[in-house]
Amino acid sequence: MEVVVMYLIMGALATYALYLTFRGRNAGSVDPTLGFLNVGGDSFIPLLEQDRTALSPFFSKIEMAAGYQIPKCSVLFIYADVAPDGSLGLGGNVTIRHLAEKAGAFIAVLASNNISAHALAAAKLPGPKRANLVWTLDRKGEAFCRFFKELFARMNAGKSMPRAWNAIAPQYRHKAHHDLPVTICQMEAGQVRFR
Repeated sequence: MEVVVMYLIMGALATYALYLTFRGRNAGSVDPTLGFLNVGGDSFIPLLEQDRTALSPFFSKIEMAAGYQIPKCSVLFIYADVAPDGSLGLGGNVTIRHLAEKAGAFIAVLASNNISAHALAAAKLPGPKRANLVWTLDRKGEAFCRFFKELFARMNAGKSMPRAWNAIAPQYRHKAHHDLPVTICQMEAGQVRFR
């Protein structure tokens, strides 16, 4: 009897956790505007251009910026070397969360390769939690653009970001994972979807 009660409680908790996950802090539908922000210098220009060429067909508008000029967009790709303490070198406690807020973005992607300990330190820094964050550890060459093209195609077809992400990269061991970039995703804005 105790085992049955335990399973009922565990089932109820799991159901509630799924409800919270997929209910999310629903950001609703956003216009698919893509922004690129290079805060790391000239060495990131080839990556930025590669991503712009691959991903621009999925967006109605593209915005480009560098340094302290932050593009207005719903999806922000950031190119930077994250410091060991998680900072971006922009001073004033400016984190990726702050950049996403200033851009008006509901999705922010650290699009350059970064050391996992540095990305984890950045993920722990305070800031507004209004965007789904993606921390790239290893782009794995062409796998990065291939993954985001598939993600944005699914989102343009009406899927929310968490559902599209999980369809491409299931959150359990899967043979397809070897063809994916190594990333950490924090769904802080919840069920973001494109109009």
